[in-house]
Amino acid sequence: MKPIILFLKSTFFVCLVFLASACKKEQCLDLVLLDSMRAELQSWYVADTIHRNFVITDRNGIHQTLYADKPYRNILEKHVEDDCGNYFGNYNFSIQYNTSVSPIHLMVDIRGAALDYGGFNIEVSYTRTWETTITKKASYDLYKKESIDDQASFKILLDFVQNGFIYDEVLEITFLNTSYPTAIEKVWFAKRSGIIRFDDHQGNSFMRTNVE
Repeated sequence: MKPIILFLKSTFFVCLVFLASACKKEQCLDLVLLDSMRAELQSWYVADTIHRNFVITDRNGIHQTLYADKPYRNILEKHVEDDCGNYFGNYNFSIQYNTSVSPIHLMVDIRGAALDYGGFNIEVSYTRTWETTITKKASYDLYKKESIDDQASFKILLDFVQNGFIYDEVLEITFLNTSYPTAIEKVWFAKRSGIIRFDDHQGNSFMRTNVE
């Protein structure tokens, strides 16, 4: 009988430990931090546009048009809820660009969620279809202020001057392993203004020359 009683006691103890751990309250969401990060994330949103056109000029003075599509926004107010009754949403913003001459398509996705559910990041990608198709994508963590993957390096530039205009804050993206001549090597993405410049591996710079 004793072995059976000991077994039952040990089983009962294990069950109590399991129930205690299962009932343990999860850590509450840090709403102060999350609201601060949401404000930072949304400060990178580009002003609403409907096929707004920008002039871009390369180093040889050749002009072409950079077409910006109307941005897409989506908000889910209650994405995560904790045991304290707090909840936080999910925020998505994206904008696409196409060029009139060079076969280049660029896209920026800005996403925000609670830190354990995706976090706050900016993803920049492009596709260039000339001679061969080149596609690159890289993501920046706004909370940690570092690259999420090994596809690019990032810098935050303050008071960035281009064509006589000062941009308060610009994210400089340098794609890695861009050995193909026509591959885009760098992209500059400005707060509220969007993509203002990109360079290819050959050293050609395409800069927005009109500011809106």
